[in-house]
Amino acid sequence: MAQPAQNPDADPVEEPMAASPLPEAVPDAPDAIQSYDLTQSRNLSGGMPGLEIIGERFAMGFRRTLASALRLTCDIQPVSVELITFRDFIMQVPRPTGLFVFQLPPLPGGCAVVFDGQLLISLVDALCGGPEVVFDPEAPALARDLTRIELQLLGRLAAPIKRDLTHAWEPIMDLEPDFNQIVIRPELSRLADEPETVVFAVFELAIGEFRSPLAMILPMATIEPVRSRLMRVSQVPGHVRNSQPGQRLVEHIPDIPLVLDIELGRTRIDVQTLLSLKEGDVIRLNNRSDGPLVASVEGQPKFRGSPEAEGSTMNFRILERMLEEPRD
Repeated sequence: MAQPAQNPDADPVEEPMAASPLPEAVPDAPDAIQSYDLTQSRNLSGGMPGLEIIGERFAMGFRRTLASALRLTCDIQPVSVELITFRDFIMQVPRPTGLFVFQLPPLPGGCAVVFDGQLLISLVDALCGGPEVVFDPEAPALARDLTRIELQLLGRLAAPIKRDLTHAWEPIMDLEPDFNQIVIRPELSRLADEPETVVFAVFELAIGEFRSPLAMILPMATIEPVRSRLMRVSQVPGHVRNSQPGQRLVEHIPDIPLVLDIELGRTRIDVQTLLSLKEGDVIRLNNRSDGPLVASVEGQPKFRGSPEAEGSTMNFRILERMLEEPRD
């Protein structure tokens, strides 16, 4: 075949080069930048077991704090742990709401424990020393902001909440929470910018038939230094995961209120003597003045002891535990 004519003025055609092997992928450096989806919520159940353990330990400790403040038996159970934007959190939270804001050194940033407004008003009543707080499930939602005086009273809870946060984080690291402020509007907390991602841990408080939400907010920037540790931790010595009804029952036992009576003595009188009693009369009891008194728990004698005066109050010093009588 005839060879095609060659144009001497044409540019020379470069011969195709042989394909060289691609360089091997270089693994990310340990401190490589991590990317987060800031637009979608994501359930973290099972993804960061360390956060679940922190939530369970906080619920156990804070349950005792609230029971002491309200003088009532209550229960707090973790509900969910999610990643959402701070903007979504602001839109979800009902008004009014109280946020106890803490810094968490040595971690950067802080966290907030979030209360429903109706619960905060009940806490104010309890802190003022009023009668036993009654929680009505049908009560209307609080329609006003908390006053400055009410916020100052609620500040008394900062110290026990700080203690509960410290205890909750002990399996992960030693924290030194520092109380910052109480705010009634989430956007004033300055915890995070609105587009930033936060961990939204939700709890449920139960007092009889009354239910109230509680929450904890942790910016992702705060937990980033220990994120890998939170993903690795699955069990902590001495901490039993709150998954079995029997374990939940055991956890409630320390908070069960009991009636303890201390008997000064007994005597027998007839109806005529009872009707004739008046102010200033003395009733002779069967106990000696220097004899021991008996303390009964729920009607069952448990301790012998002696009365003591301390200032304007009377105390009971336990001298011995009484042996239980055998039951048939």
